[in-house]
Amino acid sequence: MSTLAVCQKKITVLAALALFAVAVPSHIQRVHVKIIHHGMNIQTSKSSPPRIAFDEIFQVSQNEMEWRSISEKQNAVHLNEPTLRFANKSAVDSLRTRKIVLEAMVFKRGQVEGTQKIERDLAWIDELKPKNRSRLEEAERKYGTLDQDWSLPTFEKMAEQKIAEIKNEITAEEQTTSRVLVQGKIDGRSVTPADIHTADVQVRKESSGYLVTGQLELVGGLPSPQGSQWALRVFHVDDDVKKEDGRVDNHRSTYQLETANLSGAVRAQLVDTNSGNVLGEGEYRLSQFAKNEINGRAKIVIRKIENHVAGNFSSFQGYGNRMLAAADPAGRQKKGKRFVPGETRVLLASVNADAQTDADGSFQFDQIKKGSWGLLRVQSKGYAEELVLSRSGDEKRWPLFQTNMIEAMKKIVHDQKMSSDVPETGSIVLGQVVENGKPMAGVQVDTEFLEQYRPIYFSGFFPDPSLKATTENGYFAFIHLPAGAHSLVATRGKAYYSHANVVVDNETVTAVEVQATQKMEKVDIKVFDAFSGTPQIADLEMQSLSEPLKVTGYAQISLPWIDRLSFLRVAPEDPGLLQCLQVYEDSSPTIHVPLIRAQWLRNLQGSRKINLDPRAGVIVGFVSEDSFQVYLGHHAEYSQENIVYFDSQGNAVPQGVAGGGFVLFNVPTGVESVVLATDKTELLETRVVPVDSSSLVVIKFR
Repeated sequence: MSTLAVCQKKITVLAALALFAVAVPSHIQRVHVKIIHHGMNIQTSKSSPPRIAFDEIFQVSQNEMEWRSISEKQNAVHLNEPTLRFANKSAVDSLRTRKIVLEAMVFKRGQVEGTQKIERDLAWIDELKPKNRSRLEEAERKYGTLDQDWSLPTFEKMAEQKIAEIKNEITAEEQTTSRVLVQGKIDGRSVTPADIHTADVQVRKESSGYLVTGQLELVGGLPSPQGSQWALRVFHVDDDVKKEDGRVDNHRSTYQLETANLSGAVRAQLVDTNSGNVLGEGEYRLSQFAKNEINGRAKIVIRKIENHVAGNFSSFQGYGNRMLAAADPAGRQKKGKRFVPGETRVLLASVNADAQTDADGSFQFDQIKKGSWGLLRVQSKGYAEELVLSRSGDEKRWPLFQTNMIEAMKKIVHDQKMSSDVPETGSIVLGQVVENGKPMAGVQVDTEFLEQYRPIYFSGFFPDPSLKATTENGYFAFIHLPAGAHSLVATRGKAYYSHANVVVDNETVTAVEVQATQKMEKVDIKVFDAFSGTPQIADLEMQSLSEPLKVTGYAQISLPWIDRLSFLRVAPEDPGLLQCLQVYEDSSPTIHVPLIRAQWLRNLQGSRKINLDPRAGVIVGFVSEDSFQVYLGHHAEYSQENIVYFDSQGNAVPQGVAGGGFVLFNVPTGVESVVLATDKTELLETRVVPVDSSSLVVIKFR
């Protein structure tokens, strides 16, 4: 039974707070998130979806622990220790951050009397220079300076005054809900309050809200919102939940929005007021580290929403220095020998739809929701059959490789004994390592978990057995990988550099680009029970990190700003929660990690009397909006009796509902496409996942 099933009942959870930043993009050290052990009573609403319940619970724990972590973990200041250097702070802020122990200073009676006698003795005035004496006399006439008490207060009195000031400020803070943020750095590395000892520290007291302003720009042929048919909307979104609305000035193409926090993003949309359809969309990521950019410089570019899988296939001969690149429908190159004629057949295997390319080699599949991942299989006379992992909304230009070129490459590799001693499947992975669009030399690429398959690097376009890393063109290859999904890991100087996931089939070529960038963004990670929303402790092995990450409910890390399909393996600390594989994108502002209880899964299986095949796997999916239906794209014969839908509380329901999800039992092993069809739109949304026997895969749909 779900914890949230009893409305407004208090429950006890472990609260955790972990804030850290990763400063080195190419290699991320092992990070441990400290656990703060203490009980806490919370309340959450029964109607809240799990990830919203998580936020309600975590916000309570965060507010409570913010002061405890400062007051309990900081030591008394010792005058012989290195001192803290504060910037942008008041004296009260200093006292709040570090506990100051003051010993009482006692004056003997004779000392006090002597002081009073000196104050009454005015003979010293006659000893002043005439100019200074005249100034003092003028001050005495105007302000009565000599009759005022100029003695210094005792240290006890000063401490009492400071304590009174702190109490007054705390009372004021409770009324205004403002926060004190503590940020520290040690050797350039961001640290949490528990890590701070004698680091450079900044204590900044923020107001209760922020004003975000900036320009709006429409691109890609979107209509101007000057008429009544089109309208611009701006709002704050956090965890895909709409928060505050903003205001738009259509004449100046500007917006402004007031928000309580700098998390999530400001989203701008161009809407057809007649139909309600969203024609274009853009976002500006919010962050505590971008506070200096939110006033007037938070520009949002609104691009047309491309709910389709589209691109261009042309011959690899004559390509420039980049194997894969963004397609340019408005300015394609002239037709010539390198372009494939319209006989090329493209199959969108994820939804079992096919199309023919036009004379330029271009194709398009409509009604596929932006952000979907799918598999394309391409066949063209005189070219090797190809398999591509594609993202909807991103138009790419993919190369096709002539059959004689592929056969010649295989022969060179075989004759020079460059290939591994493995079964010959005929598969080839041809890839390129790029950083910010430029080929990278000196990078080593390996297959994760399959060390017996050696990479092949190229001098020009010829395989070179003497090479141990990529050359200036960034090319690499693997031959005879077994059919299925594989992870490629790129390293540079023995440090993690990047990764990519590929899908391979026998006698097929797979083209892939291993992308890297120096642009990093802060990403929130939330680990929680899928149905109670309570934070959980788990070890995460993320493809984007070189070391495992231990998370207690919440963590913040830096990831490269790349639209890339990635996987993470989750090992929960609670033995009642199942280990699983989950899907994420590096460019997501928040990575949700919902955890599944074994008993809940067994209860669903038993209620529907489903017999489990030990050779098959299980997929659990969560859907945040719209009622829906789900099916497997690669197996039309998959029985609907293996599908169980559930609501936001985890209870079985007859069909898919918003805020709930689904369980697919007895999923065949291998690479699978999960297809979601919503009832309100004609759009399909797809995910590509690897499935192993007796494994659990968890996926999320927006």
